[in-house]
Amino acid sequence: MRTDDLGARFAQYWVRVYTSRLPLDDAADRRNEIRSDLWEHRIDAIQAGRSRLRHNLDVIERVLSGIPADLSWRRGIQQSHRRLDTGDPMTTQQTIPRSTAALIAVASLGIVAPFPFLALLGTGLKAQERLWILGSVALAAILAGGLALRLRTRRPVLSTLLLAVGAFAPSSAWFWLPPVYLVTAAIIIVAVFTARNEPIVHATGT
Repeated sequence: MRTDDLGARFAQYWVRVYTSRLPLDDAADRRNEIRSDLWEHRIDAIQAGRSRLRHNLDVIERVLSGIPADLSWRRGIQQSHRRLDTGDPMTTQQTIPRSTAALIAVASLGIVAPFPFLALLGTGLKAQERLWILGSVALAAILAGGLALRLRTRRPVLSTLLLAVGAFAPSSAWFWLPPVYLVTAAIIIVAVFTARNEPIVHATGT
């Protein structure tokens, strides 16, 4: 795998973000796991004859769509170490408020909405059509950043702004389908509502 691959660099940056301030062994294991996965994904792309652009877009799509799962993994690591430190027994009690779970669900829909159109970039599209696809993906990236910020920190104003802007990713990508606009509206409404609640994932280490 070439280290200058945009997709790989984006994935490695994101894994550094969500493993920050975790126990060193857990963080190193996760980063090594992602590095190995990137290597195997690149080899598969070469063997399948996929272009470097197609490969990078695939990796970015996987990173964005996997953000909720990555943050859930981080929370699980933090909770397990807190239990070891305090001696508390393992529990199965739900720790995610329903409103936050709803935000994760609708935001994830918005994040992945533009990616079916990435396959069209290799075809004979007009310049404005390419800009439309890339613009929708950029909005999805903003939405993903807003979701990550909301779940990891106590900055509700900035995260709500990012979520509100990024919420237009699905309606931008699928502008001819009016029902998709409901997803945009749902993201904004739930983002504003959950801004008034306690975040479920904190940036502090264990």
